[in-house]
Amino acid sequence: MEDEFDFSAKDLKHYPHFDAPLSLREIRRLVTSPERVAANSFYPFFLYEESWQPYRSADAVKPEKKTRPIRYGARRDAYIFALYRRKLSRLYEARLRALGIEGCPIAYRQVSKRGRGGGKCNIDFAKDAFDEIDRLSDCVAVALDISK
Repeated sequence: MEDEFDFSAKDLKHYPHFDAPLSLREIRRLVTSPERVAANSFYPFFLYEESWQPYRSADAVKPEKKTRPIRYGARRDAYIFALYRRKLSRLYEARLRALGIEGCPIAYRQVSKRGRGGGKCNIDFAKDAFDEIDRLSDCVAVALDISK
């Protein structure tokens, strides 16, 4: 796992939780040792609700406030989760390429913008879909948002 470790100072967790902050050296010792990862006592996630008011035009009825549950782990746990997410993402992306479907799934992936830096967002994916619908002309489009 040594080659997978690419944490830097910008990745340090500063939010409040049960465990104390770790140095980059301590993080490296933890996440690159399968024995330390296996022995880690994982804490429960903290949960809070994030709420926001959706946009409305001046003449529209005020829409209902939206709420999303946000959960985050203890620092030690978060570093372990991050390393394994990186490892699993590489394997997942390779499998999507092998199946020839890397352009299909968009959720929980970092999809790069062609010719530009950064990753795609929902607006980029929606534009891609509308461009493809325009290109195909006579077609049926299905959009799914699966939850729970």
